[in-house]
Amino acid sequence: MSVSIVHRFLTRAYELPNKSAVHFKDSSFSYADLARLTGLFYSLIKSSGVTPGNCIILSASNTPQFIAAYFAIHLSGAICVPVDPDLSSSSLAHIHSSVEPKLIFTEKANNTDSSITRTFDDFGSSQPVAINALLSFAEAIPRNQAADIIFTSGTTGKPKGVLLNHSGISAAIDHINTVIGLSRDDKEVVPLPLCHSFGLGRMRCLLSLGSTLILEQGFSNPKGIIDSLLTHRATGFSSVPAGLIILLRFFEESFSKASSHLKYIEIGSAPMPLDFKQKLIDIFPGTRILMHYGLTEASRSTFLNFRTDSNALESVGFPSPKVNIRIVDQNGGLCPTHEKGHIEIQGPHVFERYWRDPAKTNETISNGWIKTGDIGYFDEHGYLYLISRESELINIAGKKVAPQEIEKVLERHPSISACGCIGIPDPDGITGAIIIAYLVHDQSYPNRPKISEIAKFARDNLESYKLPSKYFWTNSLPKTDSGKIKRYFLAEMYNNKSR
Repeated sequence: MSVSIVHRFLTRAYELPNKSAVHFKDSSFSYADLARLTGLFYSLIKSSGVTPGNCIILSASNTPQFIAAYFAIHLSGAICVPVDPDLSSSSLAHIHSSVEPKLIFTEKANNTDSSITRTFDDFGSSQPVAINALLSFAEAIPRNQAADIIFTSGTTGKPKGVLLNHSGISAAIDHINTVIGLSRDDKEVVPLPLCHSFGLGRMRCLLSLGSTLILEQGFSNPKGIIDSLLTHRATGFSSVPAGLIILLRFFEESFSKASSHLKYIEIGSAPMPLDFKQKLIDIFPGTRILMHYGLTEASRSTFLNFRTDSNALESVGFPSPKVNIRIVDQNGGLCPTHEKGHIEIQGPHVFERYWRDPAKTNETISNGWIKTGDIGYFDEHGYLYLISRESELINIAGKKVAPQEIEKVLERHPSISACGCIGIPDPDGITGAIIIAYLVHDQSYPNRPKISEIAKFARDNLESYKLPSKYFWTNSLPKTDSGKIKRYFLAEMYNNKSR
């Protein structure tokens, strides 16, 4: 039997045709409505000459049409390549040349590849397809057939294409739904972009079970998000930390009104300050608050429950069901408790390979274990602590420094709202590298302090080898949509300043 997400969705549409699948703005799409739309997109794809294994770029914002097109692409046997519609032209060109799409689905026409571009209105003579026929097509999808290529956020350089198959996606859905305790009665507000891994994962989980997805267009309208939570009496909410911080800082009173019906909140994609974790616990006393750690290559590999794991809020929690995690040293040996090492992940949810990059695939996957590129350790209770990306570690005279360690300390200064640190070659050639800190001024603090005050604060709170050599104020930090610092942009900023 097929384990594909589209088969699960269509099964729910067959069982619950009149159930609300998606709320979007002032419209509601039932499961039957979404299945009919999926059938129309499927007809359009097949009439465009797409064959199994072809790639289709799906570039659109959060709409029911995005969802239907996503399912239709899987039904056709093609590989879906979700792309942010606001992606830069250079990044889009990189993806286009990497996957060589047979078709591009988009909301509105543009001047790029017009011969293979289809908009959401280009149904032409497409014929509706009965749900029984759609189910039979979905049933025939092989478990290990390629499903999606998700391009990584590119925090350290050029994005990589992560190839996921249907079996791996299905396994991820199962362990996420198990941990969250999702039911078909749940209604979740999702402001996350569906073209990114976190938002796409929430869509898969909800519609595979028969739950209701309430779509929002990002966090640019926080009041609208709160209105959706309250109007629909949502039982679930998913967010990146930056979005939650906005709601907690500026809309705490109205946001807290959702506590009477909000069963769970899922958080992911970036670190969250401890004081905001505690604030969530305080204002949502009856809500399960879960934060995950994972990669595009290994979705939601751990979960931290803020309430039951309140003694370890700085950790990333325990491994998810059927997921194995180990910490190894440079030689591949297992590290003892509290010893920092390389995090490796194994499980049925992991990715298949990097798209057209066998060298990187072989470098990353060994005997079923994925080398995450992250550094961390387990404590004596089995909690996993994440220290840094291996590629971000700064080597100071042989001592490895994680930039996040410095950032957490500097962000405790009341004048600093955010901090990003990088290592650059030591111009004197003594320590190998020096640390550069970029600081964002907290506007609630009256005056921006002198760098000498910040340097003294650092000396009082950090080991000497972790002290930045230079500090710079900046209006903002370059970040991905999921809130991760683009450190290579910081390096470019420094190089440009030094010229």
